[in-house]
Amino acid sequence: KQNILQSDLVLTNSKFTQQNILKAYNINSLVCYPGVDENRYKPSSVKKIYEIFFLGEKTDLEGFDIFKQILKLYKKDMSVKYIEREKKPISESNMIEIYNKSKIAVALSRNEPFGMGTIEAMSCGVPVIALKEGGFIEAVENGKTGYLVDKNKNQIKEKIDSLLHNEDLRIELGKNARQKVINKFTWEVSVNNFLKIIKKL
Repeated sequence: KQNILQSDLVLTNSKFTQQNILKAYNINSLVCYPGVDENRYKPSSVKKIYEIFFLGEKTDLEGFDIFKQILKLYKKDMSVKYIEREKKPISESNMIEIYNKSKIAVALSRNEPFGMGTIEAMSCGVPVIALKEGGFIEAVENGKTGYLVDKNKNQIKEKIDSLLHNEDLRIELGKNARQKVINKFTWEVSVNNFLKIIKKL
């Protein structure tokens, strides 16, 4: 707390975090979104073998409790990929491959400050279904790059089905998602925003 109060400038990764800092420390901060390397995180022609990439580990904090309820609504086993860092570290190249092998990504983490996984998936042309809270609201554009949803298993399943059963829609939202990353969430954009902020000091 002492360090942050003595700082001349505080940067945050999202408006959500900005509001939390204001509540906790009663100080203003500036948002400088992180970025991805769009030349590495990009669509490829690899076969889509996963219906869903769950952006999180199997913990309640990352929304796995909700996701389990959704899977129970299906009569068949869904092809789902999970992040399991404890079993085996995942390299960047492996992550990029997983994104590209996935039809959609689902992010259900509670109070996520921003959500790097969402913009990484979007950069690979994968539409994202995310909770309508935290930093997800700033990354995912509802109905254009994916969907923002409540903690409602039926609503989330409906959005999952709409993308899995409509390839044209999935492709369209995926293209929009990548374009949003290029416009707003690349490292070049992030660095330029950072330099603009620094120059005003």
